[in-house]
This record gives sequence, C-alpha cells and structure tokens, in this order.
Amino acid sequence: MKLDLNNKIVLITGASRGIGLATCKAMLDSGAKVAAHYNSNNQHLNELLTQFPLKLVPFQCNLSKIEEAKLLIPMVLKHFKKIDVIVNNAGIALNSPLESETDKWLTDWNLTMQVNLNSMGLLCKMIVPHFIENKEGIVINISSRAGFRGDTSAYL
Repeated sequence: MKLDLNNKIVLITGASRGIGLATCKAMLDSGAKVAAHYNSNNQHLNELLTQFPLKLVPFQCNLSKIEEAKLLIPMVLKHFKKIDVIVNNAGIALNSPLESETDKWLTDWNLTMQVNLNSMGLLCKMIVPHFIENKEGIVINISSRAGFRGDTSAYL
C-alpha cells in the first residue's frame, strides 16, 4: 500500500536513525516533504538528502534542553510555513540500574523524562494551535514497548 502524501509536510523527531529514519524514508517515498529532527548525528540524513534534496530538510535540536525544544516547531514553520503531521519518535535509553548512586540515577531519570516525555508533550502543545488554525493535523506519538515491559526504570 502506498500513501499519497504529496503537498504534506511531516515533522519527524529522532529521524537520524532507527524507526525515525525508516519513517522519514517512508514519508519521502510517499511524496511528503520532511522536516527531519536530529540531535547530534545527521550522517544518515545527509545520505538520504542526496536522494531527496528538494523534499528533506534536517533540523538540529537537543530535545533534552527545554529552551532548544521550544525552538523546533518555530524553525520548521519558518522554513515550510505549515506542518501537517508530527511524528514524535525521539527517545533515549540510558543504562541506569537501581543500584546506581542516587544522584546519577536521578540525573539519568530526569534526562530520559525530558527527551522521551516532556519534549513530546511540549511539541504537541505547540503544534495543536497550528493544527486548529489550519483545521487539520495529525499527531503520531511513538514509544517503546520497554515502557510496558519495565525493561528499565525510566525508559518510556
């Protein structure tokens, strides 16, 4: 099944590898223009950019820093003027066993919550008024099944 996403703008967080990169490729193959968020490594996005130079725009943002996370939606809107779909995919999985020193464990917990949960909530809060104004929009939030299995204490 092929989706027709021509004239659609899709923002994907965590688009530099894994599920985010695969989602990015699928959206591009379906005709969408993609705002591809990455934190620090854009190597795979640069490779994809050679295939889709007019449809893919990488955006760097560290979602663990709230002030940077607040800038992502405005940066994408400044470039594309519109967002039709947001795919909140960014996530981290830190190895922080309960036996860790408490301050280290709490630092890892807070960092994980900021990237995996708080930034997703913030981006949803920021994009919904845009969707209401445009009378349409789609939010897709991706999480790990580790959150259901309890593989690690803070990974959602």
